[in-house]
Amino acid sequence: MKKRAKKRNATSFRNMRGKSNMRKLFVIVIVVGLVPSVFAQGTDSAVQKAVVPLSSAQLQHLKTNPVQVVAPAGTGKLLNLVSLVAQYKAGSSPYALGDGGDFTASLGSAALGIRLIAAGFIDRTANQIQFNSPSGLGTQSDMENQPLTISNNGAGEWTDGDGSVIVIVYYTVVDLQ
Repeated sequence: MKKRAKKRNATSFRNMRGKSNMRKLFVIVIVVGLVPSVFAQGTDSAVQKAVVPLSSAQLQHLKTNPVQVVAPAGTGKLLNLVSLVAQYKAGSSPYALGDGGDFTASLGSAALGIRLIAAGFIDRTANQIQFNSPSGLGTQSDMENQPLTISNNGAGEWTDGDGSVIVIVYYTVVDLQ
């Protein structure tokens, strides 16, 4: 009889311990899944992502026709660039860089001091990846409610290439005070 009672108590203890573990797991799932969403509700903290493919025609005219990567956020708001990643998909012919130049990111007319180096990137015959953790400095009036664009800062356009570049941008929207 004593053995049976001990066995029942051990089984009961295991069941309680299993329920306790399930409760802990449930709490962990809630904390990991729900809490970040709650705190990321404001526009100042939610990291957003934009993916913009650049065709060979766009790359060959990027000097005169910068490409908008993210639309303006609105009056009293600023786009805060967190990270910029570019993925080159090589075609059958690499780009001739001619007068040089790099990919540069801007908010409107305010250059952010962020560049992705074109040499060793789009002048290759193999796929490439390049990334940059950005920074920016400019007057509020130059940067507020401006689109994020990417352009060629060289003296001339790039030519001959037929590959494409996929630009991936992570950013937040800041409410200016």
